[in-house]
Amino acid sequence: MTPKSPVEIGGGKPLSASPRSTDLVSSRESGMITAVALLILAVLSLVGLAMLDISFRDVQVSANLRDATQAMYGAEAGIEDAYRQIKIATASKANPGLNPDGSITLTPPVIANHTFTTLTAVPLFLDTANPPQPTTQAQTLGTNSCCPGLNSFAQNYLVTSEVSGPTQSRAKVVQVLQMGFAPLFQFAVYYNEILEIFPGATFTITGRGHSNNHIYIGNSNTQVDSFLTSAQNIYRFRLDTGVTPASAKIKDAGGTYRDFIHDHNYNNPGDPEPNSWAEWAPVTYNGRVRDSAIGGTSLSLPLGIQPHDIIEQGLMSDWSPDLTPLATERMYWKADYRILVDSAGVVTVKSGDPGSEITESLDTSSFLTTNTNFYDKREAKCVQPAQIDVNVLRTAAGWSFTKGILHVSSAKADTGTCGTGTPSALRTPVVRLTNGAQLPSSTEGGFTVVTDRPIYIQGNYNSKDISNPSLDHNGIDAKTMPASVMADAVTILSNNWSLNGSDTKGNEVVNNRPATSTKIYAGMISGIKATVPSVSYSGGLENYFRLLENWSGDTLTYEGSMVMLYQSEIATGTWKDPGDTYNVYKAPTRAWAFDTLFKENPPPGTPTLHVPQRVGWWHQE
Repeated sequence: MTPKSPVEIGGGKPLSASPRSTDLVSSRESGMITAVALLILAVLSLVGLAMLDISFRDVQVSANLRDATQAMYGAEAGIEDAYRQIKIATASKANPGLNPDGSITLTPPVIANHTFTTLTAVPLFLDTANPPQPTTQAQTLGTNSCCPGLNSFAQNYLVTSEVSGPTQSRAKVVQVLQMGFAPLFQFAVYYNEILEIFPGATFTITGRGHSNNHIYIGNSNTQVDSFLTSAQNIYRFRLDTGVTPASAKIKDAGGTYRDFIHDHNYNNPGDPEPNSWAEWAPVTYNGRVRDSAIGGTSLSLPLGIQPHDIIEQGLMSDWSPDLTPLATERMYWKADYRILVDSAGVVTVKSGDPGSEITESLDTSSFLTTNTNFYDKREAKCVQPAQIDVNVLRTAAGWSFTKGILHVSSAKADTGTCGTGTPSALRTPVVRLTNGAQLPSSTEGGFTVVTDRPIYIQGNYNSKDISNPSLDHNGIDAKTMPASVMADAVTILSNNWSLNGSDTKGNEVVNNRPATSTKIYAGMISGIKATVPSVSYSGGLENYFRLLENWSGDTLTYEGSMVMLYQSEIATGTWKDPGDTYNVYKAPTRAWAFDTLFKENPPPGTPTLHVPQRVGWWHQE
């Protein structure tokens, strides 16, 4: 039997959906879809707006970060410019940049879109006065400085640089800058210009050496026991010939001599561990050898004048109408007394500060003569010295030194011959010191002689032990007076010059001017005659002292500091090879050393080097 459909069972018609019911379902589905679409659109809009906001904020943050960074750079630029201004302001006592309280008025640099709200330099070292006054403190330069171990007198300045910029950006940088002044005679060798070292015999530099220019060094008998630094480059070859001799030897920090086989431009292919110069030198010499590639810097005198000016006569224009660096830096104005000999031989003695100089009534006749003359074979000229008997000056009535500085200048120059084989000619005025084994004393201690002329030191100088003047310096635990000589050029005449009558030998052969061993104990500031490549040699450091005698077999003992600040302007004769060819001199045995006493007790009037350095710094946003 066939099953019946539900309709048939109910006895009615088949069921069907009404049109109204279908429309309701469709309407509801459509509404839900629209709502979902709107919700999705709203969410997407919110996401889009959030992304736009994030992008905007990123741009704003980047701009703010850029502005803050630029402000920081501006503040650091202010520190750098303050460093420059402070170095200038402290370079000379006559500079008006220093305020009475020791602070320094700084001019802010111009930086586009930025304004300096603060740029100040305040001294940190003050004395105990009321109110406190700026002072200096003794400092020893550290290992990261230009000159480790160098003693200086320094003032520290707290420098604050604050900058505001766009979008309210601001930055503040604070740094401590130290302006130090180091006595120059702490160097065994200091050259303001090119330094050359090529001795023929064993030659040892026992203290630190420095050049503000290039250094040329060589020969296997050249030994350097301490720092060797150059503001430019160090080379192994000769400037005059271009020849590269055997290597010099320089001690490392452990005291071992190491062959100087590389230089600024040359890497020795024979080195078993070849490295560049900038890598090899710091490792080999433990930072004791430096040039421009390895942190070498210029060490300049804070003069504001030409170096030769420090030895020249003072002028009224040095202080009138305004005080100038010449008034504070010339040794003439620092001297207790100035002895001036005019062209007629009239002697005047002056003293006093710039603007208040007076003429003294002191007698010079017991120790000063102006009528001797002799022949300088290197210069090929007759010279006429203002000659000072130092031992007589030491006890001369009325001559009492406070600072311990004497300036001497002479214009006395007669016409005539000056010994065998010399033509009659106008002589050159010079200064000569004789009998200087024991020097005059001074209240402040020490004795310095300065002249704008070439100077000749005859015989032992400052060789008496200050604790027992009856004894010569014995080289062991002995102390001599802190002394120095500053001149256009320095020539040493031995103890035998007068005994041999060498003033009268004129243009005779060098063997007719035999020397005897002589001792000199003093710091020296002298000029040289520079090397001309392929033409002439300066003579090098080994001929810093000019000689006119046969020193063969005799010893020239020297302890002090050899400083070259300028080219000689009067004694301009070129160096000549020792021996019989030129008959100028024959070389001595050189027993030369740095006087370590100068580190603690420099001679009167010792110039100072400007040694600025950064001590510490920090940022404050």
